[in-house]
Amino acid sequence: MRNSAMTSLSQVAKQAGVSASTVSRYFRGQLSIKTETAEKIRQAADLLGYTTPSLTDTRHLSAQYPGYGIPHTSASGQPISSTGIDQSAVALIVPELTNPFYASLCEAITSQTQAGDHVLEVMVSGRQATTEAKLVDHVIESGRFGGLIYAGMHRTNRALNHLATTPIRLVLLDEDVTIPTQSHPNIVTVDNYSGAYQAASYLISLGHRRIAHIAGPTMLSTTTERLRGYRAALENADIPYDPKLVFSGPYTEEYGASVLTYLIQMDERPTAVFAGSDIVAIGLISVCKQYGISIPQDLSVVGCDGIRMGRWLRPSLTTLTQPIDDMAIAALNLLFQEDGDDARNAIDRNNADSGRGNNDIRLPLTLTIRESAVAPR
Repeated sequence: MRNSAMTSLSQVAKQAGVSASTVSRYFRGQLSIKTETAEKIRQAADLLGYTTPSLTDTRHLSAQYPGYGIPHTSASGQPISSTGIDQSAVALIVPELTNPFYASLCEAITSQTQAGDHVLEVMVSGRQATTEAKLVDHVIESGRFGGLIYAGMHRTNRALNHLATTPIRLVLLDEDVTIPTQSHPNIVTVDNYSGAYQAASYLISLGHRRIAHIAGPTMLSTTTERLRGYRAALENADIPYDPKLVFSGPYTEEYGASVLTYLIQMDERPTAVFAGSDIVAIGLISVCKQYGISIPQDLSVVGCDGIRMGRWLRPSLTTLTQPIDDMAIAALNLLFQEDGDDARNAIDRNNADSGRGNNDIRLPLTLTIRESAVAPR
């Protein structure tokens, strides 16, 4: 057995057949990996006599971020606490918890942080841009967080620009956000274009030609990509695009219900709807009966998100299922590492497009076929 002082972390990584960042983050409890990979790392460390160093020494932060340990200033001009950042503390900002998609995402991230001995604080913006900015300022000013997972509802947030001057790691979740100070921010999302293409193509394969699309807020990247996928599927089937069949609004049940009144007033009604959110689809379905519309005989519906209640509807909801657990694992792993290789290894997939960097992880949406979509009459 070798002396641990003479054994480097990279030697352990080489012996185990993994990257040095994987070994480092595993020993710090910052990476969820498969059992067999963890066993290889432990066996390599035992063989080489490697022992983990103290985790309390944060002197490396002073070298990497000049001025760390002295007060910084946020966008609002408030001093940042100099008490020191807890690298295991993670802030999660989400738009809302009333949407079951975000609630499930919070549950999945909470589960992963507990497994990795992290401390998680969830903050809700209420879908307000000003609140999103204030919450990011709070994360910076508190000086307590080593990482921020940010699920916003707007394409910009001026407070995110100031994270570059701090040691706080950032991962964007679900939505792309433009950050002038970060040309290639870490992001974990899904392939919304391919998912929407898959959903619309499925409805077309059933025989539908008049397919409405209830999209989300126009400023969101998910809305743009799902609309692109929807349009591409129509074009591929030689179906003319009709802008009157596309509606954009908030991801709420109320909005879904309100769209139905427009659909039934059309001279040529659509026979199918692709909704950009399950709760929008549920809102639409909930008011169909009062207008004498039967689902799916009169109107087929496909949602997006794969929330739990969709399977209990009658008829049960056909939907694009988001890989929520994989998104949570990838976000936390990407939060504390130098590149995206370990995050992909942790979910055992290589889902990023070749044209994107290692810090950009796009996972697939899966079409879950149930009862709410059938061939038109």
